[in-house]
Formats: sequence, structure tokens, C-alpha cells
Amino acid sequence: MRWRIALFLALAACGPDEKAERDKVSSSVERIRAMPSSASVDQKKEAEALLALEIETPRARRVRDACGAAYKTKGEYGILVDEMTGRVAALASSAPDENEKKALAAKMETVDELLKELEIELPECSRAMSDLVGH
Repeated sequence: MRWRIALFLALAACGPDEKAERDKVSSSVERIRAMPSSASVDQKKEAEALLALEIETPRARRVRDACGAAYKTKGEYGILVDEMTGRVAALASSAPDENEKKALAAKMETVDELLKELEIELPECSRAMSDLVGH
């Protein structure tokens, strides 16, 4: 009889702690959400750290993956917009050459693609968080 109790306790200790994982991913997401929009580099780094978390429970893993991807994309978007804003301001005093125009056009396409990704990823992050905290 005692060996059954010991076995049960040992098996119970082996599984992932759903509450601990929920707290880990939700606190990471809240930390990213609390960052100012001007902190794009930091948002991207925090999102990459979120994606690197070892998570076993399905709901917490869904939040990690959805929100990590969304905030990484948001960080990349912000970094690129900041870069383009700075470059356009520098060009105010001189006309860009053809290579510069092509580079800016390519970056603008990338900005548009990132924005489209965000329109999908951010709501998915919100749904995953709602599902996580609702249970």
C-alpha cells in the first residue's frame, strides 16, 4: 500500500505545473505589453525570450507561441518604421538616388507585410491569453 502512495506522489511531481506555466507566460506577455511602443528593440528581445521558454502545458504553450510571434513581429515592425523614419528625415535635405528609392520601397513592402501579420497574430495572442486565464 505504501509503495502505491509513493508511486502516486512521484508521478504527480513529474507533470508540469499548469499554474506555474500559466503565470510564467502571462507575466512575460504582460511585461511586453507594458513596454512603451518606442521600445521596439526591447519588445523583440522579450518576445524572443518568451518563445524560448520551456513550456509543456498546451494552453501555456499556445500563449507562448502566439504572443511570442505577435510581439516579435511587432518589435520588428517598430524597428523598421523607426529606421525608415530616420532615413526619410535625413533625406529631407537631399533627394534620394535610385538605389535609395528602391531600398525604401522594399522596406515599405516589408512594413506592409509585417502589418498584415500583426492583424492576424495580435488577435490570436489575445484569444490564447483569454483561454489561458479563463481556465
